[in-house]
Amino acid sequence: MKLWGCMLLMAACIGGGYCGAANLKKRSIHLRLLIQMITDMINQLRYQLPTVSELLHHLHMQKCYGDLPFLEDCLQSDPTDVFSQRWADAIRCCRYPEEEQAVLLQIGEILGSTDVEGQCSTLLLCRDHLESLLKQAEEKQHSHSTLYRSMGVLSGLFLVILLI
Repeated sequence: MKLWGCMLLMAACIGGGYCGAANLKKRSIHLRLLIQMITDMINQLRYQLPTVSELLHHLHMQKCYGDLPFLEDCLQSDPTDVFSQRWADAIRCCRYPEEEQAVLLQIGEILGSTDVEGQCSTLLLCRDHLESLLKQAEEKQHSHSTLYRSMGVLSGLFLVILLI
């Protein structure tokens, strides 16, 4: 019985370490998706000249943006509300890290409020900021993933040794 408990404890610690490493990878993937969304927005604004609601519908219809719940939340809210407020409410509900949230809120403030070139230039700045966040996240992933997995294994061994 004690052996089973030790094995389960070891498995839980290893799983925790691998889960921490997977979360770092998820952040990088999410940032890449946001960068892709902004690039798509810029292309749509430059070549299609859509309204804000048409732009959101286009993004929402793309399967690759299914992991961005704020798009659907923004579309489902009351269309008589001010767009920037709907966008901000949808972003705040998602609980993104503070830096990402600030960039996304800036996007909501600019969409539909200036001319196409103003929107595109602001979106380019937002994309650049997200690319720097992506670079930081990838560096952290590279340096910390092995650490998290190793710490999971070592903490499991330590607890098993304590129990034996």
